[in-house]
Amino acid sequence: MESLLECAASGSTQCSSGKEAGVICLSTVKNVTRIVNGSSPDEGLMEVLVNDQWRSVCNYGWSKYDADVACKSLGYIGGIPFSLPILREGREDTWFLANLNCNGNEDSLLECWSTFTTCKNGEQAGAVCYREENDVTRIVNGSSPNEGVVEVLINDQWRSVCNNRWDKRKTDPTCKILGYSGGFPVSSTLFVEDKEEMWMLDVSYCSGNVKSSLKCSLSLIRSSSCHGGKAGVVCYHAENGTFEKNFK
Repeated sequence: MESLLECAASGSTQCSSGKEAGVICLSTVKNVTRIVNGSSPDEGLMEVLVNDQWRSVCNYGWSKYDADVACKSLGYIGGIPFSLPILREGREDTWFLANLNCNGNEDSLLECWSTFTTCKNGEQAGAVCYREENDVTRIVNGSSPNEGVVEVLINDQWRSVCNNRWDKRKTDPTCKILGYSGGFPVSSTLFVEDKEEMWMLDVSYCSGNVKSSLKCSLSLIRSSSCHGGKAGVVCYHAENGTFEKNFK
């Protein structure tokens, strides 16, 4: 269609002040995405170049799929989302991309972007981009090889898993990645006494048969917000489900 007049309409009506429709036109469909303010080139806050102006991304609805699209556009194979408070330096008129709804297969965040917003009470979206699909998961600081604190290696750095909402739905796929039949969540105080500041992974969902924890739905938060501490696990081998049945 070449005109709005060719679109279907339900008749005319009166609009109150402030309800007029607006639009931001893109001069090109090719966007440029960058990562800024991170501790390494692989992680930081996401920005997209729209008509020669860098726009930040609001974390409203910011998901693993969105982070995957952003990181893939930068040459990585995927990403893990995180959020930080917005630092606008007093600028209340800054516009942010918001309400993204990527399915993970888009070439650009602009393909799944729905609106701009000032995001006054929100947070800025960021990501940790990773280069390899085969991440390394390990258990450390336990009294035996099958128990301890869970850590995941992403881009040459070991990251702890947050204990918030840490339950059997997360420990089962974690232990299966390591070759066990399943696992039980345990209190991190059994294995950890330190409280160092660090990034921690919050595993919000994992499918039953995963071969990489990067296939799980993950997000990153600061340890100061991770009230449960580090996630611990006891992995087990089971024959015909006997061990698992006794402990359900």
